[in-house]
Amino acid sequence: MKIREATKKGFDSFYPLYKEGITYFRKISGENIPLSKEREKKRFFDIIDSEEKYIFFIQEKDKIIGYIDFCLWRNKQLPTSYINDMVIKKEYRKKGYGKKAIKWFISHSKKKGVKRIGLGTRAENNNALKLYKKMGFNIIGYNLGMKLKWKN
Repeated sequence: MKIREATKKGFDSFYPLYKEGITYFRKISGENIPLSKEREKKRFFDIIDSEEKYIFFIQEKDKIIGYIDFCLWRNKQLPTSYINDMVIKKEYRKKGYGKKAIKWFISHSKKKGVKRIGLGTRAENNNALKLYKKMGFNIIGYNLGMKLKWKN
């Protein structure tokens, strides 16, 4: 397995993975998250151009099988990195790639001088919760949400 930083040329590899991740997210959350290729392309390019946000591809041989989207804040008091999203293609799940990717992320963060790392996942995402707990992450709080109904 190899992990490498994405470039703007990588959008065509990123988007099908992102779409697969959104499909899975819709399934476990019951939410109908809108999907727009143009919006995601802009977001992808914004991340590539950012000095604090990153997308790294996870590869097996020459095939891109996933990605990690994360932020790195280099403030002097408490440098922090945070995983925004991680997707592994369905056929590669439960084969150790997620665990290897998290280990890479921890190592990469340490090399950058990070003192704290974090991530978020849905309460319904049991597989992700098991992996993150196994990797040493602890639940340190709750995020609460509410769906709003709008009248036209």
